[in-house]
Amino acid sequence: MTYDNKERRLDALKNKHKDEDCFVLGNGPSLNKVDLTKLQGHPIIACNEIWQYYHEGKLPVLPTYYCTSCNKAYVGRPPNCNGVELVKKMGSIKVFAIPRGYPQLAEQADYYTFLAKNPPLFNSKDDWDPEMRRWPATTTVITDICLPLAYYMGCNRIFLMGVDLDSSKGHCYDLEEHPLGTDEFNVEYHIGDTERDATAFKIFQLYKEIFEEAGVTIYNASPGGKLDIFPRVTNFYKGD
Repeated sequence: MTYDNKERRLDALKNKHKDEDCFVLGNGPSLNKVDLTKLQGHPIIACNEIWQYYHEGKLPVLPTYYCTSCNKAYVGRPPNCNGVELVKKMGSIKVFAIPRGYPQLAEQADYYTFLAKNPPLFNSKDDWDPEMRRWPATTTVITDICLPLAYYMGCNRIFLMGVDLDSSKGHCYDLEEHPLGTDEFNVEYHIGDTERDATAFKIFQLYKEIFEEAGVTIYNASPGGKLDIFPRVTNFYKGD
């Protein structure tokens, strides 16, 4: 196949959810503290190993879109290599941001784009293309593809859940309970990498400024974590 085939690029998704609220699910532990049933009827963007959370029966609403820029996060790591099948069961539309040199991911995607650079480079608002002809490569899948996708689809309020920006805390699926906490896994997911957290924080700050200038507001809708640059909303917390 031709990997730049426009039929499977992102053009068809432009303004698909114009002026709608959108929910972006990360894999931070705060995802356990929000009531996901309140997301029913809204576009939901989830990523990476959210399929593990689904496998545990903790995902009462299914993501509209599943995003990744990492083949290992999509397929899974031994002994849990059932990601592809679980994403299929979720029925999510697969939107992948593909690093140059990994075109095989395009074969699995419903829609895809190529990242602008690899390794990451996104240092100023000048690196942002509002028409999304070139997507920025950053440090996390949230900023690689999830937030740009919500922007591209025309959402005007974006609610982050489980996006904790705290690499010391692991993921919403318990690393102690599941045999994923190997040395390779920790390196792959940058557990305890505070320098990476600091870089990601700067990119989130850039997105905040860029999106606000376009009339798009990002909210942090889950408790805890360190991502305090976005206004917090509490009406999705469990028990509220």
